[in-house]
Amino acid sequence: MDDHAPAPHTLHALQRSAEELTAIFESGAMAIAVVAKGVFVRCNRKYEHLYGYAPGGLTGQSARLVFSSDEEYTQLVAAANHVMAAGKTYRKDHQTRDVQGNTLWLQVTGTALDARDPDAGSVWLVDDITYTRQHEEHMHRTFEAQQMMFDNAAVGIMFATRRKVVRCNQAMGAIFGYTPEELVGKSTRVFYESDEEYRTAGLLGYGPILSGKAFVHEMRITHKDGSRVWVRATGRQIPLGTPGEDISWIFEDVNARREAELALQTAHAELQERVTELQRTQTDLVQAEKLAALGALVAGIAHELNTPLGNTLVSASTLRDRFRGVQKEMAQGQLRRSSLDKFLTDGAAIADLVFRSAHRAADQTSEQRRHFEVAAVVEDIVSTLRPSFKRDPWVVETDITEGLVCDSYPGPLGQIVANMVNNAVAHAFAGQAQGTLKITGRLHKDTIILEFKDDGKGIDPANMVRIFDPFFTTRLGQGGSGLGLSISRNIAGGVLGGALTVTSTPGHGACFKLSFPRNAPEAPAPEAAVASEP
Repeated sequence: MDDHAPAPHTLHALQRSAEELTAIFESGAMAIAVVAKGVFVRCNRKYEHLYGYAPGGLTGQSARLVFSSDEEYTQLVAAANHVMAAGKTYRKDHQTRDVQGNTLWLQVTGTALDARDPDAGSVWLVDDITYTRQHEEHMHRTFEAQQMMFDNAAVGIMFATRRKVVRCNQAMGAIFGYTPEELVGKSTRVFYESDEEYRTAGLLGYGPILSGKAFVHEMRITHKDGSRVWVRATGRQIPLGTPGEDISWIFEDVNARREAELALQTAHAELQERVTELQRTQTDLVQAEKLAALGALVAGIAHELNTPLGNTLVSASTLRDRFRGVQKEMAQGQLRRSSLDKFLTDGAAIADLVFRSAHRAADQTSEQRRHFEVAAVVEDIVSTLRPSFKRDPWVVETDITEGLVCDSYPGPLGQIVANMVNNAVAHAFAGQAQGTLKITGRLHKDTIILEFKDDGKGIDPANMVRIFDPFFTTRLGQGGSGLGLSISRNIAGGVLGGALTVTSTPGHGACFKLSFPRNAPEAPAPEAAVASEP
């Protein structure tokens, strides 16, 4: 028997070990290849499938086939032999391509069969980590994108643990006046003015956060320079973090909006104060306007009574002079029948004029509606006014269509006619040697048109826009009240339901045009009195 032959139990152990290694090699649990002198000696099916080769497709082939380039192959062999020659195992994550050109990420582990000569034979285990590396790259790109958004966000973002800053972005530092590096590790107490404010903020915010809700609140925080600024804070529990300890915060700078709101509130308060002041002023103006209206009413009544009273005064003065003349002739015994007859005739005429003036004054202040002839009203007014300017070279001519009957208000109409005649005498003919006022009246459709045209000096264009304003007069201090034309226009547009307009050319007189419906509009009925209950 050979003394060097292995014992039966040793052979059995070696055989069992070989079978176990073969089972591992063929199991497909891991890609395995044996390489000697740069040639695949043996590859299991998983290794061949990993690179896209058919069974037996790599055996006897150069190991260069599973590398993308000669340079890559040479570098890896050199690096692996250097490690394995030192008796160590070579490990590396390696990127390559399969036979179809698909990119593979592999974790390669190589062990030399003899460390003294790694190139003589080595065993390679290969694990496909393509999915893992792709997932890592995706996670890395996602993190980079999130980091970019974090760094460049317009709002402040902060992560805090137990109310200490763990991480924050540039915007967060800008809002509070710090750099991110200055804030990291600091307590959030630096954002509050006092310990009490810090404690109150914690009680207010952490309750909703612990219940899983977002806490949103606008508050004033302390800037690094000590100033106070408004921010809108939103706090949430960090997923997978310790409840109530790991919190993410977003801070929006709302200081400009808050200041604008405060300015708006201040402006609103000032505006409200001004409105109140305007209301008081309006009340005062209304009261003043009432007093002015009362003054205008009194002045208007005085103006309208002035002409009839003036005519009466002139008539009375004339009658007195005539009576004294007769009385003197009688005392001297020189009274003749003809003088007495003339006195009686003039006296009757004067008495009639006084009666008509009084009647016209009463009629003008009355707004009684009735049927009347326009020509009769105009002639009556003109006849009454003639004595007031009989010594002046003024002529008043009338040309009214006969039979022109109206259902309107003769008193107010007469008032306008009197004002037009007096206005011509006082303004149009002032300073002139002579003058003529021509009054014409026509019916156009169902509208009566009266024109008062004079050949006086006309109206200054600067005064045309104000001529109908109350109390406007060019004869201030010379007996002009400035109410005649204003009253006339109000009557024309009021009870008569018409209009009074004027045209004028300086140096060529003026023409006032009164138009009103033949049948005056119905006056609004007075409100019926409500009988009181017994």
